[in-house]
Amino acid sequence: MPDTFLPGDIVQLNSGGPKMSVRGPGDDNPQFIACLFFDGSKMVVAEIPPQALVKAQ
Repeated sequence: MPDTFLPGDIVQLNSGGPKMSVRGPGDDNPQFIACLFFDGSKMVVAEIPPQALVKAQ
């Protein structure tokens, strides 16, 4: 069972990558998690299945 992610939690993909902030449920699919991160100076929102995320250390 995946972790529960709350808005403001810091997460990463299971495979690594940038640290992201949880915004909340996805807009397109509420079972996904909307995550925010920066690509240079551009803020990106990615909707990711919770099974692909872990809480960052």
